[in-house]
Formats: sequence, C-alpha cells, structure tokens
Amino acid sequence: MKWLSHVLKKDEHDWVKKIEKDDGEENKAKSILNQMQQQLIDMLNMIWLSHLHWIAFLTNNSIYESFNSFRPYPNDIHADDHNLILEYF
Repeated sequence: MKWLSHVLKKDEHDWVKKIEKDDGEENKAKSILNQMQQQLIDMLNMIWLSHLHWIAFLTNNSIYESFNSFRPYPNDIHADDHNLILEYF
C-alpha cells in the first residue's frame, strides 16, 4: 500500500509539472500573439501614414496648381511661388 501511495504521489507530481509546463507554453504563445498583434498594429499605422502622405501630396499639388493658374504661363515656376506655398503651410 505504501508503494501505491508513493506511485500515485509521483504521478500526481509529474502531472502538476506537465500543467505548469503547459502554462509556460501558453504564456509563450500569448507572448507571441501579443508580438504579432503589435506588428499588425505597426503595419496598419504605416499604411495609414502613407495614405496621409499621399493626401498631403495631392493637397500640395492642388494648391500649387491653383497658385500657378494665376500666372500667364502656368508652367513657368518662380522661386516666390515656392515661398508662397511654403508660407501657406
């Protein structure tokens, strides 16, 4: 009987170790998922910022074209046009 209780305790101890090991793997998996989530958020932020960059670029072009449309020759670019655009922003 003493031998049986010793075996049961040993098995129970191994089972507890396995649960603790599984918890460690679960924590590792959660850590990996958190890292992946952060990378996804970073990628979405970069995509959003690139869209903002294009919006700003298109806005700058339309403002630049509107300033150029007042000149008799719209393709004639002068330094004071650039300064006027820079002062606008």
